[in-house]
Amino acid sequence: MKEEYEARINKVLKLFHTDNKCGTRPDAYSLDLLKHSLNHLCFLAACSDEVDAETINEIQGVIVRVHEGDIPHHYKQSDIGQHSSADKNKTLCIKSPVAISIELTPELCKSLLNAIGGWNK
Repeated sequence: MKEEYEARINKVLKLFHTDNKCGTRPDAYSLDLLKHSLNHLCFLAACSDEVDAETINEIQGVIVRVHEGDIPHHYKQSDIGQHSSADKNKTLCIKSPVAISIELTPELCKSLLNAIGGWNK
């Protein structure tokens, strides 16, 4: 993503967090304003002749995160490891459809079961 859009996203995020910290606006209004501002940035990028599709996809990825309730304090270009939720899950954004096939062997099934804590009983 181009640096100017990264800077604009960070300004919008800073305003959102400042509003919520100071209590100058109700939380729901502040969240709506954040979503609205990010959508405007995306439309601005889409109308610009110098911005590439990757930049627009990056902005759309931020919009999706915000709509899912994951509002970062700071956005860094292509940083999918930055996640503000308490459970520290990672978010992966796939930019184009991908076909994946996995051979489920008994060893892989056992490994998966161990990772998720066994069968539900």
